[in-house]
Amino acid sequence: MEQPHLLSKLRTALNYLYDSQQSHQNRHEAHQFLLTYKQSNVRRLVVSRLQSRKDRTDDGENNEISFNQAEDLTGSIFLSCLGLLYSSCSQNNSNSHERIFTAQALNHRCRSIKLTEILDIEAEDGVECGTARLVLALEEVKHAKNTQPNNTADLNEKTKSILTAWLERYVPMLVNRSGGGSACTGAELLAVVLERHSSVLLDSPYLVDESRGEEQIKGTLMMFSLSVAMYVAAFRDFEEQQQQQNQQDEARSPWANAVLAELGSALSVTMLRLRYRPTTDKQATPSPDPSCPHLIDALVHAINVVKDSAAAYLTNQQAGNEMPSLLQDAHHYAIHRSIAACLTSLPETVLLPPGQDYVHRIPSVDRGSLRAASMELRCNETGMEKAMTVLIQSTGNVYDDSSAARLLGMCEAWARYVAVPIHVIDESVGKVAVQFMHISKGTPAMIQQQKVQSLAFQYLVSIFEAALPTLSVSDILTAALGVGATGLQNGKKKQGNKSKKRNEKRLDRAKAVEDESSQSQAEEELLARKNAACAAAAAAFGISTSHTGDDWGLRLASSCPTTTSHAICSTVAAAATSVLPHLLWLERNDGPSQQWRNELFSVIIAAIQRMCKSQDRDTRALAYEALMILHSALNSVTAVSCRVEQIAIDSICECALSLSASCAYPLNYFDNLYENNDEDLEIERNDVRDVCRSVCSLDSGNYGSDESKSPSIMILNRIVSACHSAVTGTDPAVLPSEAVVHALSSLAKPLNKLGNKCLEQPDEEGCTILFKALDSFGFVFQILNSLIERLPHSKTLPLSRLVLIGFASLAPLLSSVANMALRSTTETERHLIEIFEKTLYAGIQQAILATAQIPELVAESTLELTRYDIKGAMRGPGGEDHVGCIALIRMSSESDVLRSSVFKVCGESILQDLTNLHHALKRIEVERGVGVDYGKGVTPLSRRLLIRVVSRLGMQQGGGTVLHTLLEEPLREIVAQKSTPTTVEKLFRLCEAALDLSFFLSAATITFIPKSCK
Repeated sequence: MEQPHLLSKLRTALNYLYDSQQSHQNRHEAHQFLLTYKQSNVRRLVVSRLQSRKDRTDDGENNEISFNQAEDLTGSIFLSCLGLLYSSCSQNNSNSHERIFTAQALNHRCRSIKLTEILDIEAEDGVECGTARLVLALEEVKHAKNTQPNNTADLNEKTKSILTAWLERYVPMLVNRSGGGSACTGAELLAVVLERHSSVLLDSPYLVDESRGEEQIKGTLMMFSLSVAMYVAAFRDFEEQQQQQNQQDEARSPWANAVLAELGSALSVTMLRLRYRPTTDKQATPSPDPSCPHLIDALVHAINVVKDSAAAYLTNQQAGNEMPSLLQDAHHYAIHRSIAACLTSLPETVLLPPGQDYVHRIPSVDRGSLRAASMELRCNETGMEKAMTVLIQSTGNVYDDSSAARLLGMCEAWARYVAVPIHVIDESVGKVAVQFMHISKGTPAMIQQQKVQSLAFQYLVSIFEAALPTLSVSDILTAALGVGATGLQNGKKKQGNKSKKRNEKRLDRAKAVEDESSQSQAEEELLARKNAACAAAAAAFGISTSHTGDDWGLRLASSCPTTTSHAICSTVAAAATSVLPHLLWLERNDGPSQQWRNELFSVIIAAIQRMCKSQDRDTRALAYEALMILHSALNSVTAVSCRVEQIAIDSICECALSLSASCAYPLNYFDNLYENNDEDLEIERNDVRDVCRSVCSLDSGNYGSDESKSPSIMILNRIVSACHSAVTGTDPAVLPSEAVVHALSSLAKPLNKLGNKCLEQPDEEGCTILFKALDSFGFVFQILNSLIERLPHSKTLPLSRLVLIGFASLAPLLSSVANMALRSTTETERHLIEIFEKTLYAGIQQAILATAQIPELVAESTLELTRYDIKGAMRGPGGEDHVGCIALIRMSSESDVLRSSVFKVCGESILQDLTNLHHALKRIEVERGVGVDYGKGVTPLSRRLLIRVVSRLGMQQGGGTVLHTLLEEPLREIVAQKSTPTTVEKLFRLCEAALDLSFFLSAATITFIPKSCK
């Protein structure tokens, strides 16, 4: 057999690139060659040259063109790829890189260029004698039809003779040269296919059309060639599996999945181009070619053509005898594997994912054709349901591990793009997937079964993610109409406004072309996606099935402590994220409550609760998003009206408290304060704070009514009450639980909003919640104030740091309660004001004591190298400044009325107390020496915050004497340095004094600086 012109170069380049023994220079040259090889398009070059010649000449018939270095343009890319792929799959070698590269190259060309350019076999005769000759001949006919409209019959015959001659010349070449120089099974099988189906090419009604005819015959040849390639690749995969089992070789390269996926995608695009041709109106949706069946039928037909031909070919090889059973198994395996690969690749190739957040490879096909194909595949009769039926029939309705894996893989690929029909869920999830989710104690599954189980979980997750609450009708319309999708654009994380506007205009134009039903169809699909997610969850958890039991499917995930695998937990989390909000919606809007919905809701929420109590940090993290989305759906109404809403509220509260308890600091975590913090633990604690804050969020302004409170208020009340009971039930001689205070401090934002609401509109229940929160903080402050001097820093630092951060965050609430005292109040409000004053006093005392007793840094800070500094840092996580000073600055800067309350509860002596604290910290700072800001005391910046606190309080309450004394210190330092020699130390002390001055309020500086020093 002859070889394709470029085959030897292609094989050599791949060997150089993938052979580790080759030099770097050879690899670079091989890489450059392969890049040029994949991008080469001789046909487009010829057409471009021809158009340039026509543009320069008035005579349309003078179309002769010439090329420099024509030898470099000789050779067919398609034929050399096909030949190497056939050869590699037909020989017992381990060159998997050849198979993968050639399959990728073929798919790349099928997706990115026209049919007439993909099958460039005429380039084997050279650019002038092959490609240019065909282009010129067809161009001459086209020109004649434009100038001689009355001579159509003769010109049609001429077109037919040109294309027939092309077939007679290049079909034998396709067979002879695709063998790669060896007795290649792929080439021989292709010859049988073409021989048995030559009439499809020779009797095509399109041979009289110079444009459509070439596309038709080339597309048909590509269909046969790619189908044969899939068959021989799958056949080779089966043979290697048998060899591995018999010889127990080392694990082989998993090349078959990649090759078949690429070839399936290439075949899908080819069928799309054959079935839908672009129209002159770019906005119109093209009608399908009546000679080409539906896409799924066309793909299956192509494989069945090879199936019949391969059976005849293999029988002929056996000299007419019956094929051995092993050979029959290989044949059936190859057919089933090829059909599965085509049906799996089809949706990814043709459809657009709605609401995508990643770059999707859209084939270079007319958008109208994509739109028509999208509508076809979204229809059950010609879409996913049809695909599943075909795949099941190809297996003879028998499910072994391999066929189950292919079925679930195919279903998972479709689930990412379309709404899964309920019938498909019943078959694929209810009968197949759940069989591999069964959780057995102490019985490890086989490797193949583990793969199937993984596919089952992926399939379920895809169903759930296709029904996320964030998905909108606009997202589905954008994908269904082939307009494109939002998400990453050219590597950017977010679209700009111009890009969004362009997408909106394209969507509006596409909707204008379609009938008015497109909007309603998108709404129906969105609802179908959510219903499908509920049906899949019900099947997976064994709800409303005849097989229900404690060990069915994912049911054990809500009760058995051993079900902690990441796959199970991520599947449950995905189900909770999409299913629970829709079940809430159904309960509110879909008539009477149904038992299966309540049961499903309870089972999923129970699994989420168990995940929140897990000992594994990653498992707990999977529940975060589900809880926040459930709260968002729950809080969309002003009052609780059904049973599942109450279940949701109870579960959210329990989960929030469990998460807070699970991320508590370990018992001996602070024994060595010089160590760096555990970053994973600190990240988790921040995430848990976000969860607790989100599930109590009042940002929407939904407070409910006097008769019934909103879900957020109910959750906030439950969590605050639980924390209050835990804190006030603590022995006064023992520090309260840090985990409880952590949960309570995370609620500062909703508590602040509730406080503002109670100030504007009296609310008895709201005031009760605020009372419990402030009482809890006051109780913690009192215990810390009594024990801070008796306990080591390793005990007091974490709790004091946490409660002071919460105290500082509650400054808006404290200001609201202080303002509440200025108007007429109810009895509940008076109790709230009393506890506010006690808590404010105890909190300020704790801030002063902590600043004086606990150093800001027990050792040198590592914040420049780490994210969360050392354990002995009396700062906010990842922040700077002593938390005691932060609390004081917030109390003094929030409002005038809060400052007045500070003097009311602490007396005017608070100014002198703060000044004495500043003096003590200044002395410690001097003792530490220049450049040392750790060990004891606070950093200069934190100390200067006290100057700002005294300045603000003093200006409001007439603390002139204290301010004057405090202000004189930096002034005396500046005057003292005036007569000393200029040294580095002098400059340092002048700068420190100047910085101290800068922290006084400008009004205080003007008022109290002595006239002699102005």
